[in-house]
Amino acid sequence: MTFDEHPSVRAAVLKSISTLDHVFGGLEISAAALDHMIKTGNSETWRTLAARYGELPIAILEQLANTGDAPTAVLVAKDYYTKGDLLVRLAGSNNRNVVEAVASRLRSGDPRGNDDAVRKALIRNPHAPELFLRQVACGGTKDEDMINLAIKHPNFPESMLIGFAEGTDQQRIMAAASSRNPKAVAAVAANEHASLEALTYVAVHGGQGAREALLVNKKTPPELLLRLIEETPGR
Repeated sequence: MTFDEHPSVRAAVLKSISTLDHVFGGLEISAAALDHMIKTGNSETWRTLAARYGELPIAILEQLANTGDAPTAVLVAKDYYTKGDLLVRLAGSNNRNVVEAVASRLRSGDPRGNDDAVRKALIRNPHAPELFLRQVACGGTKDEDMINLAIKHPNFPESMLIGFAEGTDQQRIMAAASSRNPKAVAAVAANEHASLEALTYVAVHGGQGAREALLVNKKTPPELLLRLIEETPGR
């Protein structure tokens, strides 16, 4: 019946699938029939199939993700069996809802989504959610590169970024210094706990606010102060 192209038959099949009892681990439809439905169907077909949580094999989930339909991809991202390369690919989606669906699995502690490759794909995605970035920066990983990327991400909350800039953790201070956020960079420049590396970085890459803060920071080294004074217009 799933191979019948008549719209009324197709509609009946979809209705039947949507009302089937949940059978975790396997929808009782052949792979060939599912493949045909995906290739010849539309968004209604794809979403009906993708909604069958935990009942589709990974190969079918990949086909559904390849349809290009965002609501279908969201359902695939949430599926129990979605993992590995498929989840990494979804983490790199240009659709905010798909990215959020992947990130929510990591936030909930789902072991099937707990993968460094997935985290890296999310962190590099401009749609990475704030809550996910907070989690990474505050103990979600021990990977320093990922922590730095999370802190410097445009979606990272400014208030927390400034808090790091004003703190004592040198890794987070340096990440805030290189964040390109003017307020955070100025906060690093004013921080008496900041390392010489961080102060030098903001002296070179920071704006006028950072330079002014460095001039009054008691811990700015003399050689750096001299260079700032020499570079100040009108001096």
